[in-house]
Amino acid sequence: MTFHKEDQVLYLMAEHDLATLDTVGLKKDFRTGYDSGVYRITHKQWGEPPHYAQAYFDENKHLLLFSAMTDRGFEQLVEAFNAFGHDFPAEPYLRVNLTMVTTANEILKKKVVLNEYHDLFQEDPDPESEKVLKEINAFIALVLPDINAGRTPGIEAAIRKSGIDPENARNVMESVMGSLEGLPGPKGKSPRKSPGKSPVSGKQKKLTKQLPAQSGEGVRLLSGDDELLFDLHLYGMAGDIRREAPWEYLFEDEVFGVQVPGKDLVYFVSVMGFEGEHQALSFYKGYEGLAGFLEFRAEVGRLSLLGLPDDGMLQASTMTGGLMTIPHLMLSFTDRDDLEKEDLAAIKKSGARFRGKGQWPRIEEIVPGHVPVYPSKDSLTELFLVVQQVLVVLEKDRYDDQYLMREEDPDHTILVRVPTGKGPRFRWRDHYLVVDPKWGETSYAVRISPASSVALARLPEASQELQLDLFMLPATVREKGSRAYFPFVLMMVEKLNGLVVSMSVLSPQPDLESLYESVPQRVLEELIKSGHRPSRIEIRSDLLFDLLEEILEKAGCRVMWVDHMLQMDEAIMSMISHLS
Repeated sequence: MTFHKEDQVLYLMAEHDLATLDTVGLKKDFRTGYDSGVYRITHKQWGEPPHYAQAYFDENKHLLLFSAMTDRGFEQLVEAFNAFGHDFPAEPYLRVNLTMVTTANEILKKKVVLNEYHDLFQEDPDPESEKVLKEINAFIALVLPDINAGRTPGIEAAIRKSGIDPENARNVMESVMGSLEGLPGPKGKSPRKSPGKSPVSGKQKKLTKQLPAQSGEGVRLLSGDDELLFDLHLYGMAGDIRREAPWEYLFEDEVFGVQVPGKDLVYFVSVMGFEGEHQALSFYKGYEGLAGFLEFRAEVGRLSLLGLPDDGMLQASTMTGGLMTIPHLMLSFTDRDDLEKEDLAAIKKSGARFRGKGQWPRIEEIVPGHVPVYPSKDSLTELFLVVQQVLVVLEKDRYDDQYLMREEDPDHTILVRVPTGKGPRFRWRDHYLVVDPKWGETSYAVRISPASSVALARLPEASQELQLDLFMLPATVREKGSRAYFPFVLMMVEKLNGLVVSMSVLSPQPDLESLYESVPQRVLEELIKSGHRPSRIEIRSDLLFDLLEEILEKAGCRVMWVDHMLQMDEAIMSMISHLS
């Protein structure tokens, strides 16, 4: 680490969307400059060395960038801005040591640009910072040839010759060695560790009903090198998975888990594409995500046993929205033309190279009921850590086909990789977690009007059998200021003739749980509109049956769970075909 008296010198940055900025009002506390549509706003006190507290406002991109080279400088810069009525967080999004940037320049053979606006306002460099960087460059030039040749570098001699501070030299060595370990090998392939002996041993694999609790206090998720080269490393690992092609030897239901350091959250990983279709990895979020996936798989399996035609299988995905109602991240591989602009921008930023059909990685976050989007930074960080362990699991599984299961109980345990330590170099252990049938159980806060229940109970009963279902429409709705979502339809049809007697469109806003909680009241209202009580209501969804059975029975409506509803399927398919 590099220090100037009591202040550590490093790069700190944060970006924020900002429509407009009153640069005139800021002149009391800041010096301002302007070039090519960009304002540079320098703190009058903290803009001097070593703090360099400055902000840049791009009036074309409507973007505000905070930049400083000390923690105190960054905090004072944000505080000064907030005094003008803003509410920006005091934490930087990027925090990188000087040595990390120098190392990245050397490894990538190109200049790493952290602040794209810096060159618009060139000034004479700070002599002290220039001296430190010159020493670091000289030190790297002395040790890197030995490292590349596989020899132990003469570190002490390099320190004397370059004049570098020994502490800075130690940090440079850690950064260089860590970066070299993560770089692709010849022809783009990452070097693989020797498998040595098979992971199978006489020692009993550890079985547990509960994973160790994780403490988030003091945990550092990423190394400085991973923070600096985050996108390059993430997409590099995506390329490793594509070359590994785990869908050639793993089935979709061979699920394993990775626990996020510092959290009790586990991502459960499923590999898709064994039969040559959509090649992807899904990362189901928590026990809720795993339970949703297992229920979906069970429903598909149950329907296949009924001998339904292909069209009849539609209900597996429409009954509750299928995979779009399960919280998860997805890494898939597709053609370049199929990527969204966010994916292309991230790949370009990373510097990673992909060529050919089906080779381009796409990363998506699925929030239940909503249109998939490029993940947030927090989700990407979690994905980064999980994918690191996915590569470990895939390598072990290739040499031990029993690795993902315990031999004596293969169907009721799941392998979970569990971290220990404060990071960023975590130690990982294998735990075989006993499957709990209660995973993913959700309690819904259903609110109905007692008056509606009484009103329905007072209606005369008719000789009418209804089928009731809730399904997701394959069409997106975009409302200003909110994430695009898939609308859901609550439909009732007559079993005798297939006529649609009621149809309500529901929104998963603010979340899908709220939509589910609104269903019972909406059903009561729709039945009251009909002017009578049906003699029977058929439901095939466990979710709807649990939500409605007690409420409808109290209102005098008999509810029956059934395997399938052909009239409902015809109504759903007719509606979706018209939309298509």
